[in-house]
Amino acid sequence: MRGMKARNIALATAAAGIALGSLGVMVWRKLSEGEVGEPLRAGMPFPTVRGITLAGRPVVIPDDLHGRVTVLVLGFDYAARFETAGWAEHLATYGDRPDLAYFQVAMISEVGPIMRRVIDRAMIRGTTPDVRAHVLTAYGDFVSLRKRLGVVGPHACTVVLGRTGVIGWLVLGAPTPEQRAALDTALTMQGIMP
Repeated sequence: MRGMKARNIALATAAAGIALGSLGVMVWRKLSEGEVGEPLRAGMPFPTVRGITLAGRPVVIPDDLHGRVTVLVLGFDYAARFETAGWAEHLATYGDRPDLAYFQVAMISEVGPIMRRVIDRAMIRGTTPDVRAHVLTAYGDFVSLRKRLGVVGPHACTVVLGRTGVIGWLVLGAPTPEQRAALDTALTMQGIMP
């Protein structure tokens, strides 16, 4: 029985990895198909993204977060999980605060309901209960958003939104010491002290 459970977990994880890998190839092909909108930068409103936290709470970004400074760590590829985890670790040092929301967001191309359950369950199993409220899965066609943010390859995109959902700062890649300091400065400019 125990071996059967381990086998099922391994199969579910493999299925999620294969699905995300295949979706990554499809996204890469779509990215090369031309312009999809003006590049996003500081001072522009962040587009609407709908998702559900691993704790089960639906979230509409930025609508549900007005009045709070929000940090989004977006991962468009399975391989970006290491960069998103690094950023999330840094953000956890701010603790739970009423004036700051932060989410590690898995931006997953649209899949069927069965595959969604497989992916969500695998992510829940791999995430500790205290972190689940800060991890969001969003399913949809994010090719345009990815391109507008300038994300090429398996990199995280970290975005600070002001209290009205306007982009205050964004950066691509892993959280280097310089980028962590820049994030802290961007949050301080929004009135969030470490």
